[in-house]
Amino acid sequence: MPAPKITSQSPWHVVAVADVASDADEVRCAEVLEALQALAAELTFLSQGTRPYFQVSLVENVSPSGVLVAHGRDADVDDLLIEGLTFEGERAPLAKALGEVAELLQAHPGDETDFTPYVLVVTSGRVVSVDDIAAAEALRVLPLPAGPPNILVVHFEDSPDLGYNEVAGRPDYVFRLSSPDRICNLIPPVGSSVQDPGGKDEVAAHLSQIQGSI
Repeated sequence: MPAPKITSQSPWHVVAVADVASDADEVRCAEVLEALQALAAELTFLSQGTRPYFQVSLVENVSPSGVLVAHGRDADVDDLLIEGLTFEGERAPLAKALGEVAELLQAHPGDETDFTPYVLVVTSGRVVSVDDIAAAEALRVLPLPAGPPNILVVHFEDSPDLGYNEVAGRPDYVFRLSSPDRICNLIPPVGSSVQDPGGKDEVAAHLSQIQGSI
């Protein structure tokens, strides 16, 4: 059975995707970086740097490969992001980054007793393509021992009609951040009781209380 709660025996694989458009300005790049830094710091704080509540991966939409951390410790990602990301290099489509996420999850599938993996796409804002949506749809049905991953899209746009609902697969998994640190609101309390399968019901209930803008 999938994990009844997030514990050190049933870790949660959280995959953060930095999706920065080639024409993103310095303000948007800074917001994406600050959100990722806040997320990593929050996960490290919750685990106190010792308990393996989380396995964390970090992927950036660059060529040839955007995998920065694969199935690492939250503290590893925190240390990397404290140094910052330059968002240099050739920008790649979101579809490529999501394809790398799928490969990463297949390489680290976890166990049946793990918490259901979540993929947080933090985007600078751009219209998604048909290929991006197809890659997201394939990722959302990826067979993993604890169940297919869920995708959350986090953005800073006032007008979010850019195809994000199609990437997430459901409109209540798309969130506009009023400030980068608000991304931490998406993480439910560690050790909280959840329902099967894989904690989806509890996390869905937590996210539904937040709704679109946070």
